[in-house]
Amino acid sequence: MKWWPLQLARELDDAILNLRTNELEIGTWVIKTRGDAQLVMQADATLEKHKDHWLVRETLGALRRTLARLDVTSRSLIALVDEGSAFAGTLYELALACDRIYMLDLPDAPDAAPALRLNAANFGRYPEVNGLTRLQTRFNEDAQTIAQLQGLQDSPLRADQALGLGLVTLTPTTSTGTTRSA
Repeated sequence: MKWWPLQLARELDDAILNLRTNELEIGTWVIKTRGDAQLVMQADATLEKHKDHWLVRETLGALRRTLARLDVTSRSLIALVDEGSAFAGTLYELALACDRIYMLDLPDAPDAAPALRLNAANFGRYPEVNGLTRLQTRFNEDAQTIAQLQGLQDSPLRADQALGLGLVTLTPTTSTGTTRSA
């Protein structure tokens, strides 16, 4: 069966455990995604629609446990949001588990610029071990900010928007060679 959310949970969990146990000298992990963010959003909608089905419940549990493993990993985690990235919904949770999120800004090529997308997966589907969402943790449980972000669900957020909202740490650009940071 090729159900990529379950495959993601299994393979990422295996990679985390392998790196923790067998590659002790690797202190920085870089998280990247590739693909169509709209397909991630569709998969998340399917997970939400069928959340009572046994396979979906097990898949969601595996993803939650794997993301929690990232949360407590004693390594420096960096997410790179660049051209071709698919940091949306569930996959954006990977970025939120990182210490820093760098998002490429392409002001001269807006069609090629990466975008982040939030959905229901970012607002409670995969709580951290502290019981909070990663967004609640990132924004110190600021209910007003979380409500603002909930209103932006399904909207593609470009680098300048994501930086302004505090969803990324740094937005290097290729047009002027400048870098903006939060």
